[in-house]
Amino acid sequence: MILILLACSQKETDSPSGAELVTEYSSAYCDVYAQEDCGFALAGCGSPAMGLDWDSCMDVQQSQTNQCVALETFFLENQSTVQSCTDALNKAADSCAAEDLCPDGTTIFEEGPCATILTQIEACL
Repeated sequence: MILILLACSQKETDSPSGAELVTEYSSAYCDVYAQEDCGFALAGCGSPAMGLDWDSCMDVQQSQTNQCVALETFFLENQSTVQSCTDALNKAADSCAAEDLCPDGTTIFEEGPCATILTQIEACL
């Protein structure tokens, strides 16, 4: 009986919390926007550059996500979408390549999993 409880409690701690998912997403988002090369690639497909360093970007992200009371719940309920977006942002930040940031000529923020997340954040603001 104790082993079953331990196994169950171990599984729960393996899953990230909503706050951790928000932080991982925000960090990956800022990894993209804080890099000048990524900014140039995004500008090439019509996205405005932020011109912020990583710490300032994280401050903006934290301010925006703090306004969104239900965001952590949304991230937990849509964990696969959040992970797909975070993975795409991490890949894009590693290369700052146009094909990673602007697949099919639109930014990763306009279509796909990252667009879903940004739509949710913008709906809270």
